Amino acid sequence: MKKKSGYALLIVFIFLVGLAALTSSFLFLTSGGIKKVTQDQHSLQALYVAEAGLHKALWYIRTPVDQGGLGTSWRTSGTTESFANGFYTISVSDFSLNEIQVISTGEVGSTQRALGVILVLGGGLPPAFNYAIFSDGALTLNGNCEINGSTYVDNNLTLKGNITGTNGTATVSPGYTITRRGNINYPEGVPPNPLPTMPVIDTSSYDREINIAAGQTPQNRILTNYNLGDQTLYVNGTVTINGNVTGSGKIVSTGSITFSGNGQISGGVTFISNNQVVIRGNQTVTGNTYIYGTNLVDVRGNVGLTGRVAVLSPNSVKIGGNARVDGLIYGNNLQFVGNARMQGTIVGGSFGSGLSGNVTIIYDGDVIPPDIKGFGGTGTILIKPGSWKEF
Repeated sequence: MKKKSGYALLIVFIFLVGLAALTSSFLFLTSGGIKKVTQDQHSLQALYVAEAGLHKALWYIRTPVDQGGLGTSWRTSGTTESFANGFYTISVSDFSLNEIQVISTGEVGSTQRALGVILVLGGGLPPAFNYAIFSDGALTLNGNCEINGSTYVDNNLTLKGNITGTNGTATVSPGYTITRRGNINYPEGVPPNPLPTMPVIDTSSYDREINIAAGQTPQNRILTNYNLGDQTLYVNGTVTINGNVTGSGKIVSTGSITFSGNGQISGGVTFISNNQVVIRGNQTVTGNTYIYGTNLVDVRGNVGLTGRVAVLSPNSVKIGGNARVDGLIYGNNLQFVGNARMQGTIVGGSFGSGLSGNVTIIYDGDVIPPDIKGFGGTGTILIKPGSWKEF
């Protein structure tokens, strides 16, 4: 009888051990499942919080300061606000010369999700860019010049040599005159109402980039067949470019940027110099490229700036040799000489030595970058198609 009792106790013990094991497994699986469900909930909630932060950032940017917003000049490396049971952190940075990147990171518990978008800053370009040539000062066209499109001068205009103008007129502001000397075939136009005026570039966005470069360790850089890889290279010194530059991005220098020898620059690159940008040799620069020099942009030789290229300086721009530019040229003091060819628009405060030689200028609105930092108004702010994504 005692032996049977011992067997029964053993069976009961084994049953209890098994039941305890099953109970522990069930509790472990249950707690793991609950934890997984909580993580999934936090992940989904963090995504919603990130989206809320992105919409709040868009409101800040699209709303002027006097209406409670922060406007299009707002930049931040991290602005945090609470939302629901979490919070979001917004960053706003320059992406290209007419685009900004907005990233919102939502956090709930310890889970983070990040969303980003690229905004295209609208506002368009001032009316001066609607002409093949616009000059704020007296202008002389001299030599064998071919102009396809209209010329507007807010001063006196002198046409000398063999000047042919098609698909447009030569017009000066009231009170000024057009002088013709030589074989001139360019009809005179009537001043529009309102009169176009010389646009003044706002350099603050370029200055901001240059200030970042000035904070780097001083050094000069030589770039040989360099791949930007969608990055920004800040240099507190000069930059010399030998060969090719591939990948979109920005090169910002406190000193000069010099292109030397033969090379090709892929599209989507921005060059910003606090001194001068000098392009020589047999260089080819493809579309959607922005070139800015605080003091000077100098393009000479067999240089091809093709596609939609913006050449900008608040001071001087010199184009000569057999250079070709497709896009926009802006400067306070311009020189366009030799066998240079322009397709797009040229806007200058003055032309020190005029436009001379065998130059060809063709107005083409399709190759003019539509929105360039420094010229826009309040305009529209558009989300770049395909840019809304999760990081």
